[in-house]
Amino acid sequence: MKTDICKIIVENPYPEVGIKAGQFFGIMPSGRSNKLLRRPISVCECDENTITFLIKVLGEGTDELSKLKAGEKLDIMGPLGNGFDVDGSKKALVVGGGIGTAPLVQLLSELENQGQRNVRTLLGYKERPYGLDLFGKHTNNLLTSSETLAMPHKGYVTEFMLEALKRKCTRWYMHVDPNLC
Repeated sequence: MKTDICKIIVENPYPEVGIKAGQFFGIMPSGRSNKLLRRPISVCECDENTITFLIKVLGEGTDELSKLKAGEKLDIMGPLGNGFDVDGSKKALVVGGGIGTAPLVQLLSELENQGQRNVRTLLGYKERPYGLDLFGKHTNNLLTSSETLAMPHKGYVTEFMLEALKRKCTRWYMHVDPNLC
């Protein structure tokens, strides 16, 4: 099955910098891109050794990134943006949609590092869910929905939100794919 989602893992060029969930990098193939600007891609996961990006192919720039081969160099700038203000002392609810789910993997990792395990996580997709293996490392309290497929739940992620909010979480994080708006 052809997918328009790809994962790129790079060596962390800034191990001394604390990259936060919700931050992004500007990236493009080094020296061979016909694009003038780097593409802003959210950090999906990071540690002192690597940074993982989950990319949805939407145009020529992201298509170039999806065709990179192992060992090819990237022109990378970041981390950019402020990221999420993570507070592990409050019960959290994490909600995301589409490729906007990518930075939530790092958010769950940071919440886990602050003592919150199995945070209720609600993810919505247009079609087939992706990246669930990445989320599974940090929570088993995961509900997914698809607008077009009956698996696992056909509908919108907002249908889960109403029920989840009744459980009195005190802090919630939301990140949605702007292409869904």
